[in-house]
Amino acid sequence: MRMPWLRLVAHPAVIRAGGIWALLRQARLALRLLRDERVPMPVKLLLPAALLYLISPIDVLPDVVPLLGQLDDVSLVVLSLLAFVKLCPPHVVAEHERALAGEEPRARQAPEEPIETRYQWVDHRGRP
Repeated sequence: MRMPWLRLVAHPAVIRAGGIWALLRQARLALRLLRDERVPMPVKLLLPAALLYLISPIDVLPDVVPLLGQLDDVSLVVLSLLAFVKLCPPHVVAEHERALAGEEPRARQAPEEPIETRYQWVDHRGRP
């Protein structure tokens, strides 16, 4: 039994990029970020939009074109996954990456000194 996908997974370029495991790690990170309420809703809509494009009959390159039709679908999903993680707040992504790596979550440190400030009431015209 031949497994052509095995050659793709073991290709040197795929291994240099982190392998199939890097893509699976990004997918797990994306699922965690989708469930986090600190990620803005417009950013969360990126992945469902990509999946909707994937199942939609409208394609940039039709699937009847050998290899290119499927390649544009897969590349769009991978690029949307990477864009989603890039658009999420960096501190939230770092927190979830640490959790996936099995590290303990960092405790938030309270400031050592109180912050002193002055304020002034301003009316709707911008005058004090």
